[in-house]
Amino acid sequence: MARTQPSPDVPRLVMGRLRSTWLVELFEERLPITVIVAAAGVDTLHGLSRILPFLSPVPPTKRPACCEAAHDDLSRAAQRPP
Repeated sequence: MARTQPSPDVPRLVMGRLRSTWLVELFEERLPITVIVAAAGVDTLHGLSRILPFLSPVPPTKRPACCEAAHDDLSRAAQRPP
């Protein structure tokens, strides 16, 4: 890509952003986390945590009952005054 002549009207490609977009798409497809970790070539989930704010929330109808209870607990905890 370094040898190409980019058009002034096209934003510059940034490899880190391309990778992040690719990872977000993998998560949005609801692939198993083990597949994503292997595809991303990371050893821990910490490296993937930076993309979490860009993921769509899971709708309540798609959450298992155990996750729904945990979500409710977290929501209540976030509403409590410090």
